[in-house]
Order: sequence, then C-alpha cells, then structure tokens
Amino acid sequence: MFTGVLVLTLMPLDGIQPIITFDFMDKAIHFGFFLFLAIFLQLSYPKLAAKKVVLYLIIYGILIEILQHILPTNRSFDVWDAFFDGLGAICGAFLIRTLNKRFFKI
Repeated sequence: MFTGVLVLTLMPLDGIQPIITFDFMDKAIHFGFFLFLAIFLQLSYPKLAAKKVVLYLIIYGILIEILQHILPTNRSFDVWDAFFDGLGAICGAFLIRTLNKRFFKI
C-alpha cells in the first residue's frame, strides 16, 4: 500500500495524459491517497492512536515531497501537496474514529 503510493508519487509525469481532468486534480489525488492510507492504518492497527497515524502520514507526505525534489523525476517539492496529504490523513483518521464511536462503541 505505502509502496504503491510512493511509486505513484515518484513516477515521472512526462507523456502521461489523464483521461479526466479538473482544477486541483493533483490536490484531490493527494488528499484521496492519504485519506485511504489513514483509514487503512486505523483499521489495520486499531490500538494505534489517531494522532500518531496522522503524524506518521504527515511525515511520510513531507518525505515524499522531499524525494520528488531530490530525485530526477521532473517533479518538485510542493507545500500544497504536503498540506493536502496531511488534510487527507486527518479526515481519514477522524472518519474511522467517528465510525468506531458511533457504530462499534470503541
């Protein structure tokens, strides 16, 4: 899972034409990846505190941005990508926490 996100975010974008495009699509993709990762982590490790999940994913997102800047992938560090990574992580952790409290009384 994490490897897949890493590979997709470090792939060169030369010659790749998306089928569907819209404004801020890149930010929506970052948000969605990290929302999914947060949900996956919370469900896989239910005893792991939501704050730690969010912190780990924010660090992971920043590291990806740093790697995009360092590696010759024709990509660069974007603070907004890191922001939407963190926002997706927060929303995913909050969603699972809310569902657990509401439906499973955890």
